[in-house]
Amino acid sequence: MEFKKYDHSTKEKQIYNYWEKKGLFKPIFGKSKKKFSIVIPPPNVTGRLHMGHALNNTLQDVLVRFYRMKGYETLWQPGTDHAGIATQAIVEKKLEKENLNKNEIGRDAFIKRVWGWKKESGEIKGYNTDGQGFIDDLIKKDVCINNSRILILGAGGSAMSIVSSLLKESRESKISILNRTISKADGLIEFFKNTKLEIHKTGSVYDVVINTTPISMSGDKIILPNNFIKPSTTCYDLFYSKQQTIFQEWSHKNGIKNCYDGLGMLIEQAKHSFAIWNDEIPDTSNLEEQLRLI
Repeated sequence: MEFKKYDHSTKEKQIYNYWEKKGLFKPIFGKSKKKFSIVIPPPNVTGRLHMGHALNNTLQDVLVRFYRMKGYETLWQPGTDHAGIATQAIVEKKLEKENLNKNEIGRDAFIKRVWGWKKESGEIKGYNTDGQGFIDDLIKKDVCINNSRILILGAGGSAMSIVSSLLKESRESKISILNRTISKADGLIEFFKNTKLEIHKTGSVYDVVINTTPISMSGDKIILPNNFIKPSTTCYDLFYSKQQTIFQEWSHKNGIKNCYDGLGMLIEQAKHSFAIWNDEIPDTSNLEEQLRLI
């Protein structure tokens, strides 16, 4: 017997057309049935949908179907208006930073500000704060990346973010890539096209070694040559744990005194993300120490 692949788009279109043709979406008003209705809130003023909208509409769908199956006359009505309470609060907060308020500037000027914010926030933007969080954590830990030889272990997405920030923030440094698959390391170097970036050469010794691979998550034994480090080398693992990571253990066994995990980076990364959303930079000065006590 041959089974055909179910095409939901075709079947659902047939069912939807049938419902529309028979008027099954329309409630029949009368005194004989109980009534149940929900108004669908329209999108926010920016027009951007998020997971909250998906959850909200799914729950509404479930409730409307539930009451319809119980015999209620139901109506799921799309709304045409949306309160701007959250938008107003955001714009008022921005005004406060300019030592202004909505009453001082007047209704027309305030509405103009709201539409200006709508245009700005309606754009889809993408941010990656990994690299900046990493750099900030190095600064807090007094790790020097200027006039240094830096080795990146790995050539995946995490390495790309770290390399991008190091190229931008470091001065007079040389950054090398060591990866199990040479072609991926070559691809990373080709992507940036920067003379500060190169493939690891046998015999090179580094001031800073950064592990961007998931080796500390796998629990596998690290098999790495130890001839690219020296006692003064600083090692850094993007992975973090309550105990020492596998990469930290490897570093200490090979005579490295300063080896850090990525908890500090995570904190600083979150700081930058918070600032993007709230226009305010939180104080993270003692947060890492507090989290390590938990």
